[in-house]
Amino acid sequence: MFKKPDFVKKSEIITNLLIFAIAVVLASEIYTLVSHIMRTEHAISIIPFRIAVICVILVLAMLLRKTEISLLREYGAKKEQLYKTTIEDISEKLADEEMLLKEYKDAIDKSAIVSKTDKNGIITYVNQRFCEVTGYSKEELIGKTHKLVRHPDNDRRTFHTMWLKLLSKKTYHGKIQNIDKQGRTFFVEATITPILDSDNEVEEFIAIMFDVTKETLLEKSILEKTAKEQEESYKEELNRAKESFLLIFTHELKTPLNAIINFSSFVKKRIEKEDIEDKNRLLDLLSSVKQNGEDMLFSVTNMLDTAKLTSKKMVFANSVFELGMLLEDVKQKILPPSDIKCETNIQSDIFIKSDRLRVEQIVSNIISNAIKYGNGEIAITLGSAEERFVLCIEDNGIGVKNKESLFELFASSGSDTTRASKGTGIGLYFAKMLCDEFGFEITVSDANKLSGARFCVSGPTTTKVEK
Repeated sequence: MFKKPDFVKKSEIITNLLIFAIAVVLASEIYTLVSHIMRTEHAISIIPFRIAVICVILVLAMLLRKTEISLLREYGAKKEQLYKTTIEDISEKLADEEMLLKEYKDAIDKSAIVSKTDKNGIITYVNQRFCEVTGYSKEELIGKTHKLVRHPDNDRRTFHTMWLKLLSKKTYHGKIQNIDKQGRTFFVEATITPILDSDNEVEEFIAIMFDVTKETLLEKSILEKTAKEQEESYKEELNRAKESFLLIFTHELKTPLNAIINFSSFVKKRIEKEDIEDKNRLLDLLSSVKQNGEDMLFSVTNMLDTAKLTSKKMVFANSVFELGMLLEDVKQKILPPSDIKCETNIQSDIFIKSDRLRVEQIVSNIISNAIKYGNGEIAITLGSAEERFVLCIEDNGIGVKNKESLFELFASSGSDTTRASKGTGIGLYFAKMLCDEFGFEITVSDANKLSGARFCVSGPTTTKVEK
């Protein structure tokens, strides 16, 4: 890591060259000296001079070597100081980075739900936030799998896909529905990352999750609200379509029904004047045709008016009238002269302010219902108390079982068989709608005098007769 300074390298080179030179000169001198000794006696005189030269060279080499050693010692001291300074710097940086990593960990532990598992999915670590959210302690979680907190509503295919991705060394990200120790549902946004060893193999997994329960429930609530609004909108469109169909259907039915009723009346009058065999049977059949036509026209009219009332297209003409006179008019229109026994107890001089035609429809529907589901006997009472009228109509039928749903559309006060044969169920529904429109109250109970059902309508009275 550290290199010798250039001056130290140069000093080593010079010293080595001097030592080499001394060795060469010394060898040369020794050789020359030996040669002279063998040739002449006077050669001994030059020996001291040559020895002195060699000594000078040796001294110079020793001084240079001393200088080199001094420089090497100085270099070693500087090198040691440099190592010490570098280690201190590295230690200080490592301490700073360790503190920074600790701050990062603390920040994540405070805000995120963290867990670690081995490559088999066994939990090896959970942070405090994980315990707070799930309600489990660390001892209860370590050694278990995340199935402990997995919600049973999760799709198994989701976790199969997740494991395939993780085992292929890829990070998984997604929303997971969990359940805590108390059985409460919570949602997390999870990022799960595989940790690889030195051989690039999966060693463990770390999951960092954030609680998104509030956001998920809010989103779910918005979606449900949107779906409900769409459903309501669809129902409204469907109802409008039904009303349109009902208006067209009932309008198209009224024309042929009026023709049937009018033609049967005309034919009946002609037969009565002619001398025709089996006249009575033909007259009975024509009466039946007329009666059924009138009943059907009555139902069709109710359907048409119901559609108008539902679509807010019905126009009302309010006036003051006597309720007892209205009852007499209704009796004359819908009660056969001899088939039905009708007991009445009607108080006179009870006036109300409303739409006479629509109130007549309310009364007609209730009386018609009593005739259909009774056994040939009805009772009508009309009285007043505390500035309110009370009109009650009873029959001697089998009564009403499902009183709560009686005024719903297509409901019937009789059994299924009776309903199929005697009524559509729209009459009472229409009567209830009109009562709600006028502020009247309509109720059904068991009869007081007779054996069947008792329908009562009540509402405010008025004392002033307006013309």
